[in-house]
This record gives sequence, structure tokens and C-alpha cells, in this order.
Amino acid sequence: MDKTLTARRTSHRARLLGALLALAFIAGVSGPAALARGKPLDWKPTEQGMLRVDDHPVSEWNLYEAGKKDNRLLLEMNGRFLLVDVGARVIFEVDPSKIEHKGANLRWDPDDRPDKPMETTGWIVKDVGSSYRFSARLVAENHVLDVQIPHPLDLRSIVPRRY
Repeated sequence: MDKTLTARRTSHRARLLGALLALAFIAGVSGPAALARGKPLDWKPTEQGMLRVDDHPVSEWNLYEAGKKDNRLLLEMNGRFLLVDVGARVIFEVDPSKIEHKGANLRWDPDDRPDKPMETTGWIVKDVGSSYRFSARLVAENHVLDVQIPHPLDLRSIVPRRY
């Protein structure tokens, strides 16, 4: 019985060692790729948003989102691009030469941003009924960005009644 138990332990160790070696090989092969930048995302313009800087409207600006459930927004203002991560409450300045224009959309990898965000204070993030609002002060420039984005219509509550 001791030989059987020893054989089982050896077999189990051999399988475990094989699995660990396979995992190490896969990590070694895909490791550099995993450390590389992600793939670019398509950023689509939002509609009917409002931007104010220091309580004044901005004449030329656009706001782009990569997806409805993504908290990151790409703000274009007078040829300048800011990546705003509302969930993390950080803002990064993005090099415009790294952003590809595709008609009304943009193509850009959000991992291709500076390592250090801009210094910000006074974040306000809230739902104001028909829209989401966020506001933050850019410390180095002493400007306050205030953005409102309309909610998508939720038509689930409008259910036809059957009489």
C-alpha cells in the first residue's frame, strides 16, 4: 500500500510540475505581448453635451466615448486632447499626433497616455436628472472644466398596457 501511495504522490507531483512548466512557458511567450500597449479603441462623439471652462462656453470642442459603460472620455478642446477617467477622477493630457481621425470618430489606445496625470482638485461627479455632470479644477492652469452629458433614453419603463 505504501508503494501505491508513493506512486500516486509522484504521479500527482509530475502532473503539477508539468502544468507549472506549461504555465511558465505560456507566460514567457505571451509576457512581452502582455506588457505591450493595448489595442486602439474607436472613440465616438457624444451628442448634445455641454462644456464650460470657468463658467464660459467653449467655442470649439468635442467629447468622445469609447463605449456606453466606459467611464473614460476623450475631450477635444481647441486642438488639445484630454483623457478624463471619471471613475478614477484623473485627467491626462494626450499627444494629438497619437490620435487617428476616422471621419467623425477617433481611433486611439487609452493605454498610450502619460504615466502621470495632471494635478486636479474639486471633483464633482453626479447625476443631475437628465444628464451626468462632472467638474474638476486643473491646478496648474487654474481652470475649472464642467461637462454635462445627457443620459441615453431608457424606454424600458414605457411598456404598452393591454386592456
